[in-house]
Amino acid sequence: RQRQHVVNAYLWPSDGKDRAVVFAAERGFQIAHWTRSGMNNWVISDLGREEFTAVVQALQTAGASR
Repeated sequence: RQRQHVVNAYLWPSDGKDRAVVFAAERGFQIAHWTRSGMNNWVISDLGREEFTAVVQALQTAGASR
């Protein structure tokens, strides 16, 4: 959660190469996906673009420190 907004994050194994984050918006939802260290990452929420970007960056930083 980010305030009253639900943030859904999904991870699953990937056999592809690392890919930079790609942002999109659809039907009022922000979507981000990227691949790093053999894992697909998807994040979806109805947050505003700026706040959503900050959440995605925080998740990427947390994932990089593992």
